[in-house]
Amino acid sequence: YDRLLISSSLDQHHEKKDGRQEDEARISQKDIDICSLFNTDKSPIWSDLKKDILAASYWPMDQANNSNFTQWIDGLFVEYYNVHQLRRSSFYPADAAASKVLIEVVSDRMKYLNGQLRSYSPPMHILVTGGSVTFGMNCAQNPVGIPEESLNKKFIDCAWPARLENLFNRGLFQNKKVVKVTNLATGGASTDVSNVVLEYHLIPEEVKNELPHIVIWAHAPNDAQAPDKGVILRKHIPEFIIAASNLRMCDDLLPLVVILEDFYGYENYETVNQLSGYLYELATWYGLMGINHANVIKHELWANLDKAHIISNILGGDYSLHPGMGSHIGVAWTVFYNFLVAFSDSCADSASGERITKNPMNSKYMGGYEIGGKYQSIRSTWQRNKNVALDFCSDQLNSNTAAPSPCTYAFMASTMSGGVVRPSDLIKKMSRILTANVGWEAAGNPIKQPRTGW
Repeated sequence: YDRLLISSSLDQHHEKKDGRQEDEARISQKDIDICSLFNTDKSPIWSDLKKDILAASYWPMDQANNSNFTQWIDGLFVEYYNVHQLRRSSFYPADAAASKVLIEVVSDRMKYLNGQLRSYSPPMHILVTGGSVTFGMNCAQNPVGIPEESLNKKFIDCAWPARLENLFNRGLFQNKKVVKVTNLATGGASTDVSNVVLEYHLIPEEVKNELPHIVIWAHAPNDAQAPDKGVILRKHIPEFIIAASNLRMCDDLLPLVVILEDFYGYENYETVNQLSGYLYELATWYGLMGINHANVIKHELWANLDKAHIISNILGGDYSLHPGMGSHIGVAWTVFYNFLVAFSDSCADSASGERITKNPMNSKYMGGYEIGGKYQSIRSTWQRNKNVALDFCSDQLNSNTAAPSPCTYAFMASTMSGGVVRPSDLIKKMSRILTANVGWEAAGNPIKQPRTGW
């Protein structure tokens, strides 16, 4: 970890604002309208917003008048995703200071859209990484007869990240573009693949122009199948946290990194439980927001494995690695619920006069999780990493600065997102910039190993 540029240094959230220290300030006057959306005086916010959540869940839009579809969604919400079940999904809360900053991001965006701010204020940007499940493979499968062919041609539109964006903007913000969700998932991607994607900036230009405020890790289905899960705990996810954090290199609180366990298992439950334990260890070690969708529905699934119609009603399809539409709707609801709780808690704390302070050892400075490590090393590693970040960021004029990419030219090869699939594609891609090639042959396969490469 000595070599890594892992965090923030410009402590811009300590800068004075309205004559107060930002990390000690209560939510300011400009946030009052936003906090009114998270009023929890009468009943749980999930119950208060039920009508809006359901209306935003009748997706795709042309199914809003399909009574079979809407009745299925309504039943899914009431039977399997009520507030009592959703409470099981949180295994580590969001950082309070980061939640407060995110509320300010949303508030500024709303003011900009309403014409109250002249300078451009971007949407709250959520970046999601994962494998084929998150990409949307099989997300069109449903038990109510909606044709799957058209939806399967555009997985990205029916996968849970797209549904999450729809829940925020239609369910909470009157169909305004307040939140943007970018889905960078690709088939077969385990955590180490996304580490490369983030570190080497293999991301669309619009993502680079509007860096994410939140990064969600969703690799449980593929990581659960890894032969050595210890390397996930000790190496892959710690490196992911560093790469994700470096997307806002000089911001002390953002991006908020979220661990999402969206895999309920379909073969060997021991491997899934082992991964769950590792994810909990990492969330508590780094202080990351932790969400477990599996905890919401897995016992219902296990209790009804012999009843195909109930399984199909919950998941939208078969009990398999790639669940159907019901699961994607459920994951979006679960993530949305956890952010609603985080924001409402932050607003409630501020309204009651609670002082919101930063975690003194946030994930941006923490070292890796080492088996047999000693407590004495935690502080020294933290201080060393902080000093590295301070040195880097002291020369940066903009706090929204990503760490530099190690590569001059980089691109992503993926059968799901198009582009480089076959050796001929690789040759064509590189011919635009390649000045000489001595001894390197393009070879490999579109799907089976070895994949296309040099």
